[in-house]
Amino acid sequence: MSLAAHPSRRTPKTEHGSVPWAIVCKKKHVLLQPKARGLLDLPSVSSVKWASAAKRRRPSDNTLPFDPDDDYSVVMANKIFVAYVVADALFIIMGSILLGFSVVVKNTLHNAPSDGAEAARNLLYTRFPLTAGVVNGIFYFITFVFTIPAVTLPTRGWLKLSGYMVTFTALFSLGIGLRIWITTLNTKEAFSPLWNAQTAAVQDLMQTQFQCCGYFNSTSPAFVTDATCSSPAAAALVRGCASQISSFGNTFVDEIFTAVFGMCGICALLVMATACLLKDRKERERFRYIDEKNGLGRTF
Repeated sequence: MSLAAHPSRRTPKTEHGSVPWAIVCKKKHVLLQPKARGLLDLPSVSSVKWASAAKRRRPSDNTLPFDPDDDYSVVMANKIFVAYVVADALFIIMGSILLGFSVVVKNTLHNAPSDGAEAARNLLYTRFPLTAGVVNGIFYFITFVFTIPAVTLPTRGWLKLSGYMVTFTALFSLGIGLRIWITTLNTKEAFSPLWNAQTAAVQDLMQTQFQCCGYFNSTSPAFVTDATCSSPAAAALVRGCASQISSFGNTFVDEIFTAVFGMCGICALLVMATACLLKDRKERERFRYIDEKNGLGRTF
């Protein structure tokens, strides 16, 4: 028995008002075992799940195997909206990490190192686009502010604007990640002038840390006398620091740019969540327009 065959059936009642038949009849779904007085789980217009007193499936002719005069409860739990909020939270967390890392490194970059590994890291940091990282981190926060009205308001304008801003922020992060990755292509050659510019104390720390003498070898440039390189004869038997520092630097920098690319992945996730939420809101607007055109609660 189809809905069209019974025009006298009126719109089902709920605790939150009437549910239009346009929503009820949008898709065929399995009718589940009810809880108290029946339950209508409405995560979105595009995925309506009915739970009623009936225990059988809706027939293929789109009949409704329950009495529309019964009362039903409505639970609004939009899964698309929840996914967007989660992605937005991850987005601002990534922005906080990026901004905090860039600011902390800029402030501690020229501190006296305590060991050779810290000295090497500080020299590697000098090749990082830290100022761009600070600017990008600020863009994360600005974009997050624009997502707040996008979340709280049912319109799509703010949501579209925030989507464009997320895309721009993601491209900015991608550029930073690529810039850091490029530094790994010539670490050995690029680190040489940095080594030469350091004091004997800093070179001593790195020689002790990596068990090496000089940079390319013990004479190019000349090694610093310490426990590892106690004499020219002993230093000649020890390889230079270039290979060890290059290996250390590439491993360290790999972790950094991988983390930045991961931030781009979070941005992509938020862009997809934005697109899904836009589609969901567009469907809601379409059904709202249909209801306004036909009259909410109008009988069929």
